[in-house]
Amino acid sequence: MLRFLHSGKGTHRFRQVAAITTLTLALAALPTGARSRPRDMNEIKQSFAARDILTLYEKKIATGYRDGTWRPDQPVRRSEFASMLNRAFDLPAPKEKDRPRLEDVRGNWAESSIAKVVASGLMEADQSRFHPDRSLTRGEAVRAIAKALEVLQGDEVWTTSWSSPFSDANTGVNTGGSNFDNDTYRAAEIVRRLGILPRTFAGDFSPERVVSRAEAAALVNGALKLETTSGQLVRASQATQEIVLTLEGNERTVPVSTEAVVVRNGVETSLDSLQAGDSVRIVRDLLGEAAIVRAKGVITRQELISRASGLSRGVLSPAEIEALLSGDRSQKTQALWSAAYDALLRQGLTPVEADALLNQDWSTLRGQAAERLVKALSDSLQVSPDLVRAVLEKNRTKIVEEARLEVLSRLLSGQLDRLLSRASSLTLPGSSKIAGTWLAK
Repeated sequence: MLRFLHSGKGTHRFRQVAAITTLTLALAALPTGARSRPRDMNEIKQSFAARDILTLYEKKIATGYRDGTWRPDQPVRRSEFASMLNRAFDLPAPKEKDRPRLEDVRGNWAESSIAKVVASGLMEADQSRFHPDRSLTRGEAVRAIAKALEVLQGDEVWTTSWSSPFSDANTGVNTGGSNFDNDTYRAAEIVRRLGILPRTFAGDFSPERVVSRAEAAALVNGALKLETTSGQLVRASQATQEIVLTLEGNERTVPVSTEAVVVRNGVETSLDSLQAGDSVRIVRDLLGEAAIVRAKGVITRQELISRASGLSRGVLSPAEIEALLSGDRSQKTQALWSAAYDALLRQGLTPVEADALLNQDWSTLRGQAAERLVKALSDSLQVSPDLVRAVLEKNRTKIVEEARLEVLSRLLSGQLDRLLSRASSLTLPGSSKIAGTWLAK
């Protein structure tokens, strides 16, 4: 039988024990350091990612919690995933000037890892906050893995249609109007083609869905299994689906997956477009075939045209840019008119205004500008458009008539000057000169 003495010394010892017990229970909820094996193996054995979890455990990349549990079905926190990425890819410490200033990670157990993943561009911070305790989403996970493997850089120009098994991606649709406009879906598809996307991600991808610790382990360990090869291109063939590289003076043939993504100088292309002497980096899938092929070399005219089209965000197609460069005046005029028209609409002009401006129809444009000015003043002052027109035309008789109709005697006792002042100072966005000229008449 244990007996506690009610002496001062005994009470002090009891408090020490209580404090230690409380601290131990608190620490049990935090990720732990090295341990030979998890205490609770049953929870791991039942997980689809059991091998991945044990591998990361043995490599001290993700060792579980201090109470001996690993909790594979629990959502993984952003701080935990940052720690996994840092340990798995041995990320460099940022220089002091590049170190992110994050308000919500000071003193956090993963502060160093978080700084590294943010500085490396693998994970993002929301202004000055990282939200370390927030659950990781699928979109965040696949983007981070794709960036860590350097298979998606974010500035590529995609020129072909993509298909995907994800039910929430518009499969078979080119970049215009497809979910593949979003780098998240493209990252998910690239990770799938590498063969490392957790099977639980199949079907509806749902980028905002949270990731479990088991799914995170499968992603990270899968990425570590991939082999990367770099060398100088000897030849590449779409027909035979292979690439021949020079590695340390020796030629090496690498089979290419039928789903391989091929990018040259930042532009998606085919194997046949690669040129001898190109510097090539290959990431193989789990079957050993090249799934990602990135090449750099002397830039071609077609690549320049594709990049220019990409910079125009689809306003000008490669064919239209080719026409501009070749001096085809008819296509040039049509392409420029189309681009300018769309740009004016994005700036807020109506179709009639944009058309009138491009065709130099000043009469129509002046009328449109006047109507927009009337509407802006009417909405701002909460009076009828007819009254505003009367004020702008300086028709005092009509002003009085309209004021009486609206029973707005306040306009006749001081508000009139305010209205005239606002009318003369209000400018139409993009049409200030036109509005000013109209008012002067």
